[in-house]
Amino acid sequence: MVSKSKQLRQSSTPSEVVQSESKLSTFPSAGTSSSRGKSVSSGSWDFFFFAMLAGVFGALSGVTGKVSVAGELTSLVIFRVASFAANGFCTAQMWRYYLKALALGSTPTCQIINTGTNFMVSAIMGMLLFGESVNTLWCCGAVLIVVGLGIITADPSVKIE
Repeated sequence: MVSKSKQLRQSSTPSEVVQSESKLSTFPSAGTSSSRGKSVSSGSWDFFFFAMLAGVFGALSGVTGKVSVAGELTSLVIFRVASFAANGFCTAQMWRYYLKALALGSTPTCQIINTGTNFMVSAIMGMLLFGESVNTLWCCGAVLIVVGLGIITADPSVKIE
């Protein structure tokens, strides 16, 4: 039995083959139904939520990594193993939500939101857990970063796919 794509190659021009084979693809494209039957809306802002979750989990991954190798509690083997397991879990969740965000939104916007959220959560966790100092210069820099991210994501040349 000859497959459909092989039949197309034998009886069509190269451009017709490419167009026909792209229709045979099993992967859903943006703006179509996904493999689970849910509609992926191209104008949806769900990517924003997923990109922020990815940033939060990325920051938590960094915190658990730092906790697992620093301090007096690391002498306990159980604590160290639990910290490494938490680090692996947070890293996996970061990738899970980042890939979901990329599937729903534009790459530059998702990257900026992810990075900004990661930066802010890492800074807050550093203050709360590790006693890192925050001064006026740090606050001004944080505000400038947030404003800059807002300007970039509001740029009309950055399209939401």
